[in-house]
Amino acid sequence: MIALLPTRSGSAPIDADHIRRTCALALWEPALPTGEERAHLVGCLRGQTQLLMPEIQQLLPRMQGEHQRTAQHVIASANRALAIDIVTAQQADALHNLATACRALLVLHEFPSPLRAPQTPAPARPD
Repeated sequence: MIALLPTRSGSAPIDADHIRRTCALALWEPALPTGEERAHLVGCLRGQTQLLMPEIQQLLPRMQGEHQRTAQHVIASANRALAIDIVTAQQADALHNLATACRALLVLHEFPSPLRAPQTPAPARPD
């Protein structure tokens, strides 16, 4: 059974188990795949990172203290990892950085910390 996590931003559901497996392959396998398999791994990680980013960005204003600062750091790291071209992203260091950012985003999505109440916009005053 696949456990899909609901999204807050209205995007596709997040398959946390699949993301964990993808990150584990990139981070903890003794040898990284090569060729097309590595390109596929990079593509999966990029897509998963792009799926998680708006979720965390939406929660960021409601996070507090150290959790908020951590989320800001993770978002910045993920942006740097995504800014690397696809060929460079297949190099071991860049692939590791992308997987680390993706895994950190997933943790923030699953355990966002105590959140402040959402801000409701002030009602418009009639002119």
